[in-house]
Amino acid sequence: MPSMPSLLASAVERRGIPCAVTGIEAPSPGFRRVHFDCGALRGHDWDPCQALAFRVAPTLFRHYTPEVLDTVSGTMSVLFQVHSAGRPAERRSPGERWLDALKEGDTVHATRPVAARAFRMRPVERFTGAGDASTAGLWRAFQVRAASPEAVTGLIEVPAEDTAFASALLPGFTVLKAGPEPGAALLAALDRGAWEEAHRGGHVYLSGHGQTVQRVRRLLLDRFGVPRSGVSTQPYWATGRAGL
Repeated sequence: MPSMPSLLASAVERRGIPCAVTGIEAPSPGFRRVHFDCGALRGHDWDPCQALAFRVAPTLFRHYTPEVLDTVSGTMSVLFQVHSAGRPAERRSPGERWLDALKEGDTVHATRPVAARAFRMRPVERFTGAGDASTAGLWRAFQVRAASPEAVTGLIEVPAEDTAFASALLPGFTVLKAGPEPGAALLAALDRGAWEEAHRGGHVYLSGHGQTVQRVRRLLLDRFGVPRSGVSTQPYWATGRAGL
């Protein structure tokens, strides 16, 4: 739901789940973690692939994936990537301007978390993920829900200033320094043989930059022999498009 008339957006927002902001952290230059208390999520059947949407402007919603969702207390945290860290406010995206204005004590409304039918956590013992900084919270959610964090491995490319944080957040992941071209570091690592170390069996999940997801999927199928049924994909953003 990237854009809609403001009256319809208001109606969607009113039907959402009220979430109180209980804390905000900046664990790394390119990330912001926000803690929410969403009482209506008590008892929710959480899947790490689920996303929810916040109204970030009068006619705009943006989707985000909870990093952790406690279905007993109804609390959750969302790890937001700050794409334009250091840029002036007028050059920030609508989602980042909304995030900048957010403060502890605010109440915002979120849509109920849902997952696409083809992108859900499978009942398998091991998982492999690959993506960019926008997927850090997704892989963390997998590690929280899996039988053990060691069951979730993969590769992730992040800006240079965020590599230490990503390495600490995602044990078992190969953390790559992203370059100016989205996906270039990830594709280069795969070309150097990084897949053999990252993939330790189980189902494969690809997310993040849409064009990179397509290229990595094709590489896994053609070069590494991963079966089509063994790969699930979900783009979070794409060059030339907004509001995925």
